[in-house]
Amino acid sequence: MNKLSKLLAGILIFVILFYNREPGINLSLFALSIWALSIIKNPEKTRGKMYWLLSISCWISILSFAWYGDVLSLFAVLFSIIFFVMYLQFPKLRLATYPLVGIINFFTFPFRIFFINHWLKGLNRKPQWKKWIATAIIPVIFLILFLFVYSTGSDLFRKFFKNIFFEIDPFQIFILAILGFFILFNLWFMWVPKLLIKLNNELGDEFSETGSKSFIPSFSFFDKNLELRSGKITFILLNLLLLIFIITYNYEQFFSAGELGKLSDEIHQRIATVIGAIVLAIGMVLFYFKSKINFHSEGRLLKKLSLAWIILNSLLLVSAFIKNGEYILNYGLTFKRISVFIFLILCQIGLLLTWYKISRQKTNIFLINKMGWVFFFSLVICSPVNFSWIVTKCNLNHPKYNDPAYLQSLDYNKKILYDTFRNNPEWINYFSEQKTKTDFERKRGFLSSRLYYRFLPDDL
Repeated sequence: MNKLSKLLAGILIFVILFYNREPGINLSLFALSIWALSIIKNPEKTRGKMYWLLSISCWISILSFAWYGDVLSLFAVLFSIIFFVMYLQFPKLRLATYPLVGIINFFTFPFRIFFINHWLKGLNRKPQWKKWIATAIIPVIFLILFLFVYSTGSDLFRKFFKNIFFEIDPFQIFILAILGFFILFNLWFMWVPKLLIKLNNELGDEFSETGSKSFIPSFSFFDKNLELRSGKITFILLNLLLLIFIITYNYEQFFSAGELGKLSDEIHQRIATVIGAIVLAIGMVLFYFKSKINFHSEGRLLKKLSLAWIILNSLLLVSAFIKNGEYILNYGLTFKRISVFIFLILCQIGLLLTWYKISRQKTNIFLINKMGWVFFFSLVICSPVNFSWIVTKCNLNHPKYNDPAYLQSLDYNKKILYDTFRNNPEWINYFSEQKTKTDFERKRGFLSSRLYYRFLPDDL
């Protein structure tokens, strides 16, 4: 099955799944069909560890969106499918170049479709058009012709097919076909310019032979010794400054009593400051360790200072982690507090990878690629997690928690709320509203629905 056959089959599937329907389970089925069509006649040599990791990511995100249909699982599906298809076509392409490939293909789409000889080059070797005419176009034409003929002779036959064939909206089909063509053409007929291939070859994890012997100054008036001295002075000053900041930060966090009404905003602001500082810290390490010459004996002190810098930043993360946990113990769990934990963990992973880059003498692109994959797999792992249920369960067991309005504002926690408060008269109006919403979701066509609402109790 060549790419053109996959394209036509994919467009047909897209039109069938989305005709007169809203995005729901159909989007998951479409993503699954893209995955299935992509692996047909896929070379065995590409089916390594990354192939299976990306396949599992596709399956997880597809099932998550079919169940929840939320924004988080939507992004997980999009990135999983795009990364999977891109990897199959260009297994040697690095993650850092993926955004460039996507941008280039998006903006060049109106021009690339006119290079018919390029994207239909398979037809130049094999008469595929004859196969399509013989097996698809001619049978469909005769089917439609006889459908109209037979419908004139039988009322029952005409009524049976009326809703299927005689009330079709050709304009909607045309728009869906164009949209499906745009999506699938950009997936299966990706174009990577030679300049980008050359750039990709230079973005290795290891320094090249020429790069290992050359010094790349940050400024034209710097030599090697001057830049190394600048790095040492910078890290000494920043380590001292960070040590002072850790002391003051922990004092304010654990020993200074703030105003109760502003406590939440103050804590989140401080944690946001910590996360921002960690990102800048990693960026500064990238700045001073961008070439292999910086790892040599002259930069040994710089390496030790950077390790101290990473350790101090890790201690800062631990403080923020403990404070966020303490705040949850006292005031309950929210989405924002969960996201704080996730970002703090990602920052710590970033610091560990940064030290790995320094100790193993890796390039900056190594860290960018690895962190890109960390963010991607974090998105996929989080997509099937019902955070609403976790937040609700935690807060219902919290002795001091008293904010039912927040719990009512969450999605995907209806069953646990119903089991807990169905006999509480104060919740009657809420459950009545939820019953209306659930009934509306259940009335959607199956392909436009979300599975979560179909498995709720009948009373909800």
